[in-house]
Amino acid sequence: MKKEISDMEKIKVLMIGIGGYGNQYVNAILDHGEEKGLIVTGIVDPKPQGCTRANELLASGARIYDTADSFFSQDTADLAVISSPIQYHKANIFSALKNGSNVLCEKPLCAGAGDAYEIVREKQKSGRIVGIGYQWSYSDEIFKLKKDIAKGIFGEPKYLKTIVLWPRAYSYYNRNKWAGRIADEGGRLVLDSIANNAAAHYLHNMFFVLGSEPDSSAKPLSVTAELYRANKIESFDTCSIKVSTEVGAQILFVASHAVKEIEGPCFEFEFENAHITYDNSLATGIIARFKDGREIGYGDPNAGENVKKLWSIADSIRTGQKTSCPPEAALPHAVCIDAAHRSCGDIVSFPQAMIIEDELGKAGKGVYAKGVDKILDCCYSENIMISETGVKWGVPQRCVNV
Repeated sequence: MKKEISDMEKIKVLMIGIGGYGNQYVNAILDHGEEKGLIVTGIVDPKPQGCTRANELLASGARIYDTADSFFSQDTADLAVISSPIQYHKANIFSALKNGSNVLCEKPLCAGAGDAYEIVREKQKSGRIVGIGYQWSYSDEIFKLKKDIAKGIFGEPKYLKTIVLWPRAYSYYNRNKWAGRIADEGGRLVLDSIANNAAAHYLHNMFFVLGSEPDSSAKPLSVTAELYRANKIESFDTCSIKVSTEVGAQILFVASHAVKEIEGPCFEFEFENAHITYDNSLATGIIARFKDGREIGYGDPNAGENVKKLWSIADSIRTGQKTSCPPEAALPHAVCIDAAHRSCGDIVSFPQAMIIEDELGKAGKGVYAKGVDKILDCCYSENIMISETGVKWGVPQRCVNV
């Protein structure tokens, strides 16, 4: 028989950002919050109408505030769930920690490496629990794989590579004023891109699985990044990023929103004694194949619920146990993105002759770069950068030590 959660164990939640991805957290708490022991007491969002169930939240007794600081001046929370735009992550995390609240902040950790280090220091000083919402980092499948990597059953890591081709339409870049921006209208750093937003999970995951501890990630030593765009944006929608890590393994991340068809996430991790693969389009899940013919299946990390991270953080608050993805574990991704922008300098626009306007499947109307999907497939297959495929418009970039 399942133990009921007492009033003393119930967790008071401040929701910071309830539109966009925040809708998923709202749905989870409204549908399962009572059994999980979570109660929303406050909302911070300048446009709460972006939440499909805002009226239900208000009817439950939650009040709307302009800022996190204004909420904390009148109330307290055990947990702040942050789904605000990237450029506000640091300020909202700081406000929550300085007012005694634990935190679950959506990915990425923040925009810049400097801010990322400051968040780590503030979290360590506060003694509070802070989780960053990379959902694979809370999945049993990734946790089991990571544990076996740390135990050394595959031998030394050689290279890890991931490909994500996800079409994004005009509506994606027009949904707010900061999508695709390097900085917002107020000058706040955003660094929005496919690698720092929609597909950030899968770049982070390669650092995460190489972490020696359950709540750590491997650190990057150097980054070389080629960044391209088909859309009329400040930032990039297509990339090849190569990273050398402290554990000796090389990481390759290739991704694009400027494509017509969905592909991935897919990854291949090469170790001394085994080859590990995952393809989201197949039902096989993660499979490790040893050179002696043995296989281990780990399941599909996409099969579970996206908000498992929310329940995991709630459990950590009650038990005092570490969360699997604290800011320290998300830091290598933030450092990598910062270095990628420094590596590339000026983002390269695809030749106009390559850019085609069309319906991008379910994504809607937008643009894609003709042939870029095949080029990125080649990068992934051959473990090379875009410029190394021989395309005339490819621009090699410098290696940045971090």
